[in-house]
Amino acid sequence: RDLEQSGRDEVRIMTVHGAKGLQAPIVFLPDTMQVPTQAPNLFWQEDRNLMFWLPRVALETDLVARLRDDIALKRDQEYNRLLYVALTRAEDRLYICGWQGRRKAPEHCWYNLCSQAMEGYAKPAQIDLSTYSASGWDGEGWIWETDQSQAPKPDRTDDVTDSQQSTKRHLIRAVAPTESFPPKPLAPSRMIEEDEVHQSPLGGDQGQSFKRGLLIHKLLELLPDLPEQARRKAAERFLAQPIHALDPDQQIEIANETLGIFDNPAFAPVFAPGSRAEVPLVGIVGGDVVSAQIDRLVVRDDEVMIVDYKTNRPPPRDVEDTPRAYRRQMSIYRAALAQMYPGKTVRCFILWTNGPWMVELPEHILTFG
Repeated sequence: RDLEQSGRDEVRIMTVHGAKGLQAPIVFLPDTMQVPTQAPNLFWQEDRNLMFWLPRVALETDLVARLRDDIALKRDQEYNRLLYVALTRAEDRLYICGWQGRRKAPEHCWYNLCSQAMEGYAKPAQIDLSTYSASGWDGEGWIWETDQSQAPKPDRTDDVTDSQQSTKRHLIRAVAPTESFPPKPLAPSRMIEEDEVHQSPLGGDQGQSFKRGLLIHKLLELLPDLPEQARRKAAERFLAQPIHALDPDQQIEIANETLGIFDNPAFAPVFAPGSRAEVPLVGIVGGDVVSAQIDRLVVRDDEVMIVDYKTNRPPPRDVEDTPRAYRRQMSIYRAALAQMYPGKTVRCFILWTNGPWMVELPEHILTFG
């Protein structure tokens, strides 16, 4: 099924449903003497919200008969609507055909409906379809035609100039130009393959370490929006969910570490009203598209604070020992936000959850390199 109509030297065999919206100079309707007869054995009564099941016609009640008649009426109405679609697909010529077997065609089939409509207009004639049929069929039928009232539209090919034809021939033989693709978004938080990130000395289970970090990140996202007195119970409920598979000691350890962050007055600006958690960031830095998510963002009148949570155990004691990947990540965040907030100072912080403490990354260690 193709909406393009011009220059198609082909015969298309389609259902009426499939032909909606299409037209062709000549259209044949080959099968117009059959009608839909399908009937369901389940009937829905809308006003009482009841379903009736009819396993055999012999068990039909008056109520079910009325429901079946309603369904048949809607089915026939749709059948007639499709006839309108079928009749209006032809631009110049329409052949309405039909074949009849042993049984007489129903009175309301398309063939009979069209015959009744054309009675008094169409004229009997001998029709020869040998041009269109390999069997050379001919026979009697009706023809109804109208005079051409307007000049036919010229073929589009007549309007094409020599230069346009030459251009088309050139395009056919030309090699398609290389398409330009946008750069793959850069995810700064994932660029740690070049750095050696500190791991927990408490065991070699890498999966548990990452899970612990994800849980702390989630609590730092959700708990600041709750009243201070409700945070511990909320943290305990969250960590006790079976999906986390934490034993009681692990739950207490993670809850204490997270809540200790909120108890430190040095971190109050990070979680003050107006601060935002998990802020999406998209921008262009150094010619690369950056797609990231900032753990915590604080926007003030004269400055912007970017806070990234790190759960490394143990974290570096000296800010100069901050892993190179973390420095590059924060420098990219700063460059993107500087474009969004011109005139404001952008400050970068890392909140080490194990401790906890927060350090500001100085200018000289922030680098793209």
